[in-house]
Amino acid sequence: MATEKLFDLLYMHSPITYSIGRHLVENGYLSNELLVVCGRNTQWNGPHLSVENDGVWSIARTCDYLEKVCGVLRAHPEVGLNLYVPHSGFLVGKLFSISGVVRKVYYIEEGSAAYDLNNALQPWASRQVDIGLLTRELERRGVLDVLKIDRERLAQLNSIESWFFNARQPGFSGAFCVSERAFPTLSNVTILPMSTMEIIPATETIWLCMLPCLINFVAEHENDKPLLDKFLYGLLMMVRMQAAMVRNLGGALVIKFHPADDAYFEADFKDHFYALGTGYRDFFEMNDFPLGYEPALYNFTKFIVVNDSSALLYIRQFRGQESVVPVKLD
Repeated sequence: MATEKLFDLLYMHSPITYSIGRHLVENGYLSNELLVVCGRNTQWNGPHLSVENDGVWSIARTCDYLEKVCGVLRAHPEVGLNLYVPHSGFLVGKLFSISGVVRKVYYIEEGSAAYDLNNALQPWASRQVDIGLLTRELERRGVLDVLKIDRERLAQLNSIESWFFNARQPGFSGAFCVSERAFPTLSNVTILPMSTMEIIPATETIWLCMLPCLINFVAEHENDKPLLDKFLYGLLMMVRMQAAMVRNLGGALVIKFHPADDAYFEADFKDHFYALGTGYRDFFEMNDFPLGYEPALYNFTKFIVVNDSSALLYIRQFRGQESVVPVKLD
């Protein structure tokens, strides 16, 4: 009988999950063969798989994710997976829950979702998927056999509850975070001692403007074009005002889109904002700074945060309240 090859699958799709992922790898928390999966244009300085995202409820994108993972696993006759993932709330989480190769599940903090008690205390509204289509796609791509997905349970997948953080599932082994507020109901939670990075010289004034998640706002108000136009115009004017203010201080403005917006919005749209300052990725690449970590770990002079987000918590935690310039834009 073949010896089982054990993999630690680390999925990251945001600065905070990247920061935690790097800490876990660099500090010896992951001891098996590493299988890194990056979504939403997240980069990794080593072997990794790139996917659009974890699939959410899309059969095609979920199968893209799993097919790439299986491309690595199928080289071994017997495999086991330890999952290090932001959550298990979407389709891929359901499929992993009925997979015969998953051994352990760890959650890694991804912002405000990890602070919401409801995400751990109760299931949430699961979207119904076309089981026939899903089964055919999983078979066609060779995923069913590699992941040893239970076919009887797959047929009943729509009746299986969705949990963002499920301590009840077999294999749940703990969680990793940087905030004391994260995972309040879970056991075996490890708060990681994250180090800040002083990359910007003290003599320079560099402000970071962190835009809100526009794709969610657009989805919520897609039938109200006048409201969308008003909000986007107001946001653009706000950034223009901030850019002028920073210039008057003799500094520069760096503009950062939410990871989902950065991945999905067209360059032409983003360029309207980048024209008022320097794009986040461009700023790091032109200065050869280490890119990818949670922005609050870097020593920007000030952080302009538009609307409520987990970014506020991280900035206050790592940089102090005086570093935050909160902007409320309704």
